[in-house]
Amino acid sequence: MKFGVAVPTWGPFADLGALSDFVGLAEELGYESVWFADHVAVPAYATDRFDPPMLDPLALASWVLARHGRLRAGTDVLVAPYRHPLLVAAMAGSLQRLSEGRLLLGVGIGYLRGEFDALGVPLGERATTTDEVLQALRTVWSGRGPHHFSGQHFGFSDILPVAVPPNPVPLLVGGNNANARARAARLGDGWHPLYPTPADYATGREEIERIREKDSSAGSFLYSYSAAACVITERALEGRGADARDASAGDSRPEYRYAPAFPTDGEGRPLLCGSPEQVAGDVEKYRRAGVEQIVLRVWNAASRSGVNGAMDQLRKWAVVVA
Repeated sequence: MKFGVAVPTWGPFADLGALSDFVGLAEELGYESVWFADHVAVPAYATDRFDPPMLDPLALASWVLARHGRLRAGTDVLVAPYRHPLLVAAMAGSLQRLSEGRLLLGVGIGYLRGEFDALGVPLGERATTTDEVLQALRTVWSGRGPHHFSGQHFGFSDILPVAVPPNPVPLLVGGNNANARARAARLGDGWHPLYPTPADYATGREEIERIREKDSSAGSFLYSYSAAACVITERALEGRGADARDASAGDSRPEYRYAPAFPTDGEGRPLLCGSPEQVAGDVEKYRRAGVEQIVLRVWNAASRSGVNGAMDQLRKWAVVVA
């Protein structure tokens, strides 16, 4: 199993020194990848969740890939409807070529209504738009062209893309529901859902495998996992602990309910939170469920103890997953 770490692009991590130290430590400790979220314009009502200044995920990926020769960089996740697929193809294709294949493109449909409104993108069409972005990316990365694409949201003809990497960028499709799983199976190179339980992950993987077998899909496919808060404590946790609060608790806006509840064990302890022995057992549950890559979120510790607290969690997790 591979392990990456999600890195926020706001708050204390918007400081270049803190960001550099955190990413450098991740590489030093042997993590395989670092991952960045995607926002382009934050509505004022959402600043309680993430408050600018922030950094663009593809710009951050290019910074990481240039500075660190071993780390891979991923988007967790790029909101597909925000950008024309030819722009994504040019940016991501260039990064893939320059980094010799170390970019991972997590892709999702998005959820933040105010951000969609600011960009003039219909929120209600985000799923079909995402499908077309994935289809168009596959088209333009298939070779020199010229290429043609005709869809409801995007269209082009007689186009030669500016950046066709030797190996196309892996497209890891986010989302937990049946539509997202079908999208991953038919249009993606992997599945990257938001913290399902081990049982739900295993069921989702089986469903994707059935679709791919029915469609005679070939090629590699990565089963990834975007984790909720990941906290290693000195003592074992019993039930829900103060160090592992559900970040979605109290959110009243319907758009925030896209995120599932934190997965828990039979006694209510959030999975991937607890003593080293407890979280090691949780990792094994996900391994048995078919997860091949976990992207950890250790930075919630920064809200209480700053960047140093998050870096301490990086060190503790590195011992567990070594």
